[in-house]
Amino acid sequence: MKKKAAVVMVTAAGLSLTFLSGTANATPGKGVSAVTIFDHVVDGTDYVLKEITLAPAGTTTPVR
Repeated sequence: MKKKAAVVMVTAAGLSLTFLSGTANATPGKGVSAVTIFDHVVDGTDYVLKEITLAPAGTTTPVR
């Protein structure tokens, strides 16, 4: 019985990571620019460092 409960818990944890994790996405704003300072992949994981500049009267909310 304990083995079955463990299998159920591991399966539930795996499914929650699969369906609850999301991909970051962004909508372009107005007056925003970015320069990539560092971009490197280690073991399949992307590490990116960017300098983001927001101009006066610029916005990061979606422009419609």
